[in-house]
Amino acid sequence: MKSPRILAPLLFSVFFLLTVQAATAAEKPRRYVASIHPLAAILREITLGRAEVNRLLPPGGSPHTFEPKPSDLKGVATAQAFFYGGPGLDGEWVQKLPVLLKVSMLNLVPESEQLMMTDGHGHHPDSGDADENEHQEGVVDPHFWTDPLTVKAMVPQLVAELCSIDPGGKPIYVANGERFKQRLDQLDRELRVILKPLAGEPLLLFHPSFNYLIHRYNLQSAGVVVEAPGREPSPKFLMELVKRIKEEKVKALFTEPQLAKRPAQVLAEAAGIPVYELDPIGGVPGRESYPGLLLHNGVTLTKAIISAPEQGTR
Repeated sequence: MKSPRILAPLLFSVFFLLTVQAATAAEKPRRYVASIHPLAAILREITLGRAEVNRLLPPGGSPHTFEPKPSDLKGVATAQAFFYGGPGLDGEWVQKLPVLLKVSMLNLVPESEQLMMTDGHGHHPDSGDADENEHQEGVVDPHFWTDPLTVKAMVPQLVAELCSIDPGGKPIYVANGERFKQRLDQLDRELRVILKPLAGEPLLLFHPSFNYLIHRYNLQSAGVVVEAPGREPSPKFLMELVKRIKEEKVKALFTEPQLAKRPAQVLAEAAGIPVYELDPIGGVPGRESYPGLLLHNGVTLTKAIISAPEQGTR
């Protein structure tokens, strides 16, 4: 039988190894999953150095029409939390996912910053155009990330949510949140310079993904063609829209890579205007970071309007 003098160091060594292993396991990187790229890009800014963030939708996928496959579920089920937009974007199919904790990032946006969906135009819920029950039923525009200052207003709530999920990461989340807010202020200044030439220009979107950006930078909306993918406009509406395009001297139609191209091309040809592509989702080279995605769209908008010919000169 071994003496206590031999056993004591041995027991201490075993205890030390178990303690180290436990600490190492506790410090393993956390993993979060987001439904779409811009939400994942925002999360990465806050979780840098603490957690891994994956996205579910591949580049080019539309959150409005996405249907998760069995192969998608394995990676989602092992995440600490799943972050998604909300009703009107991805809220319906997210409910099918086998995740215990699902966080709507739209719900983290202060109500004072939220816009409502009304005929393709965003307006604040306190404008009196929609009652409180409508607001609760999910008519809030979910594309909040197209405005950096709306994202900035959401950051404190997002940081608090992450600290609740992972208390040990609080110092990192808080520090990253403050740094990201400063970058968002800088991004706002950059976009104001880029978008300045668009003052007074009516912007026609095929789908209402950029109402937050239009509202923030006091741009002029000429409306949208479809409220949601699959909701086709009537021939009468399209005829009236062609007339309005010519009357308001709309210079271009903006569609998205996640939408079918042909309907936009047919309308643009009838109205005699060019088609340009904005990208609300990103996740491809040049649009991988959150600032990169917004700057890409700001530059695209301005270049399109500046280069588009005046009505009647085509």
